[in-house]
Parts: sequence; structure tokens; C-alpha cells
Amino acid sequence: MNREKILAELAKFEAKNTKKTSDSESGGKNVFWKPKPGENKIRILPNPADPEYPYTELAFYYLGGKTFLAPSQFGNPDPCVEVYNNFMPKDKGGAPVKLPLDEWKVFNNARRKFEANKRYFLLVLVRGEESEGPKWWGHTAKVWKDISTNIFANEDWDDVTDLAAGNDVTVIYTEPKTDGEFASTSVVPSPKKKPASDNLETLKTQLGEVPALNTIFKEPTYAELKSTIETVLNIPTSGDEPKTSQGSTTPEKPKQEPLKTDEVKQVESSFADILAGIELPN
Repeated sequence: MNREKILAELAKFEAKNTKKTSDSESGGKNVFWKPKPGENKIRILPNPADPEYPYTELAFYYLGGKTFLAPSQFGNPDPCVEVYNNFMPKDKGGAPVKLPLDEWKVFNNARRKFEANKRYFLLVLVRGEESEGPKWWGHTAKVWKDISTNIFANEDWDDVTDLAAGNDVTVIYTEPKTDGEFASTSVVPSPKKKPASDNLETLKTQLGEVPALNTIFKEPTYAELKSTIETVLNIPTSGDEPKTSQGSTTPEKPKQEPLKTDEVKQVESSFADILAGIELPN
């Protein structure tokens, strides 16, 4: 067996599938960057949408093997919020049922599927790949905290995103070595200040052409997300699709309306095996 050949083919497969996903959502151009194992040198660029805050933050659901933008963050009705708020068992009077710890953990773990996960995106210029232009780098809250604490909030580094006199950053990425272990990402700014590019005017033009994330990731309709919930919970739901705030210049506060009583009962009944034998409080 030639292990190197297998790894090479695996790398081709992963690159092909990653490119297909990114390109199909961004008009034929891969606009996302993911650090490779080891040291990666990048330049963090200003956020075209908000020069004072380098991050673009979005909340996602991961349901049924698919990724969805959370409608609630845009002020739109969100069936996942409704399910999350009504997921835990209730007695006939509508009061929460006090469950043994093991059963509570099962319910809570299932409930968390319907909790939005926030992702943080930075625009970066990857050293050695400058010809490909700026790309979005998405990461978790932990990486966001490390970068914010060690670089953005650290007065020793001034403004590393300054195009004319900022700092490059080395991203050290370590893949997990064992099952259950998480990948590790650390950042170290370069002490030398320099322009982000030899041609700042071209870079500024490229920054203006970077697709906004809300044009790459599509917000699902209420019906699409509700259909996925039905599949995940293996139950039917009912109710008309509520109106959204689409087209409104100011996002409306989402209405956290509970599911109808019948729907709550259907969610609870799908976990009847867990509740079997559990006595309700008097």
C-alpha cells in the first residue's frame, strides 16, 4: 500500500469538495480561507462594512447535515427559536417537568441542536496567495476571543489592520491528534510594520469587490427551516408561515411566540420512551 498516494488523492478530494461548496455560493470564486496545519502568515484587513470593527458576525443552525443562517438575527420569525423555547417536557398544567439528571441531559443535548451557533469572520490577505485577493476567514468564539484579547485589545499593537502601516499575523494551526480533541489556533503578530500590499490602490479596489457574507450564505425561509425541523424530530408541524421583516430598513425584534399546544405535545411524544415511568410532580 502506498500511503503517500492515498493521502495525495484524499487531498485532491477535499480540495475539490471545498472549492465546489465555496464557488457555488460566491459566483465561481473561492472567497474563504482556512489555515493549514503549521504556520500561516496573513494580513487582517479592514471590514468594508464597518471600518471600526473588523469582524462580521453571523449565527447559524446545523440541522440535518445542512447549514442555515438563523432568521432571528435579522428580526424574522424563527421556528428553531420556537422549538428551543418549548422543547423541555411540561406537565398537563404547562409547568416544567423536573427530570432525573440522565433524562435531562438527553433532552438538553437534543434541544441544543436548535440553538444558534455564532461564527466570526475576518477579511484576510494570505501571504503567498496575494493574487487571489482578500478572503473571509471564519472561526469560533474561542479564536475570536484569542485574537481580540491578544491583538485588537492589546495597546502594544496599535491597529494591525491599517493598510499602510499595519502588521502581518502568523496563525499557528494544530489539528486534533486524538478523537474528542479540538483543533488549536493561536495568533502572533509580526513586530515589523509594513504596507498590506505593494499596490494599495488595487487592494482597496479588491476590498470593495469582496462579496458580503449575506450574499454568500442564504437565509432560509420559514417553511424551509420548519421542514428541516420536521425531518430532524421526525414529526409533522402545522401553522401558517408568519410574515418576515424582509425589505425593512430596520430589523424588527423577533416575536418569540410559543408553538401551538398540539405541536408541543407532538415534540414531547417523540421522546415518550425517555419519559416512560417518570412521575410528574404533584
